[in-house]
Amino acid sequence: MKSNVMAYGLLLVITLLAYLIGNQFPIIGHSFAAIVLGMIVANTALRGLYDAKNIKKVSSMMLKFGVVLLGFTLSLDMLSSVTLNAIPIILLVILIAFATAYFVGKKLGISVNARWLIGAGTAICGGSAIAAVAPIVEADEDDLTYAISTIFIYNLLALVLFPLLGQLFGLSTIQYGVFAGTAINDTSSVVAAGYQHSQLAGDTATLVKMMRTLMIVPVSLAAIYSNYRQTDKQSFSLKKIFPTFILFFIVAIVLANVFNLPAAFTTGIKSLSRLALTAALAAVGMSVSFGDLMKAGFKTIVLGGVTWLIVIISSLAMTMWLYA
Repeated sequence: MKSNVMAYGLLLVITLLAYLIGNQFPIIGHSFAAIVLGMIVANTALRGLYDAKNIKKVSSMMLKFGVVLLGFTLSLDMLSSVTLNAIPIILLVILIAFATAYFVGKKLGISVNARWLIGAGTAICGGSAIAAVAPIVEADEDDLTYAISTIFIYNLLALVLFPLLGQLFGLSTIQYGVFAGTAINDTSSVVAAGYQHSQLAGDTATLVKMMRTLMIVPVSLAAIYSNYRQTDKQSFSLKKIFPTFILFFIVAIVLANVFNLPAAFTTGIKSLSRLALTAALAAVGMSVSFGDLMKAGFKTIVLGGVTWLIVIISSLAMTMWLYA
């Protein structure tokens, strides 16, 4: 029998173990350890003890909670200097991702709806963007499954690839954070890859990713405009697609900079934020089934890979230029 108590117990054990591993072996880090341990559990007999859908909800909740808490530890100066300079990169990434997904997908014979989903997932914020755009373009279940599986495969690859790219190109801490924030698909993978490098890189990557996530609104509106079949206005809700937790994140930053918060408070909040983010990533791992990932179609995987590769190259070049 599947039990929420069992699920939360497993999540707690994995989170604490990942936190311990991250402290003892900084080269591995809390984030990477959490996802790997979660995936190990998800692909053993322990998977039958919990509901993966419920764990996904917990992951989303903990990720948002951890990001909002992180806001109490950041400065407005960092928010303005890092994110404003990253806006040209974010806009470039979005244009390139959608253009590549459209034209390469057309050559591969992939449906327009699937191209929209791959473009949105690569350009904005992975599964969240796909979920927001899917009903707008009236994507069918197969397109949705292929797109989400494809994007998640590359999210996992990013955890290994980006630290290596950071070393290969000699990126500074800020450069690496901006690069991760603008080129990795999903927020959870941005957090994991960012904090693998350092605290500052993780903070930078998260800030940039929050700015990029806001682009889900204009992209969804563009999808509505381009889809002439969209006649049911009730099916689109700005409230549903708008990432409201980002507003709380910004409020937290403002409060932290308006009021002189005690150092002990911010230190405690930072530790709690890291713990929440570790739990979120452990839950991500616990929801990953290798069998589910294999459901992605070959052509969709190729399209996702080509689109992401061009995004990586563009983001890296722009980041090294603007943050030289």
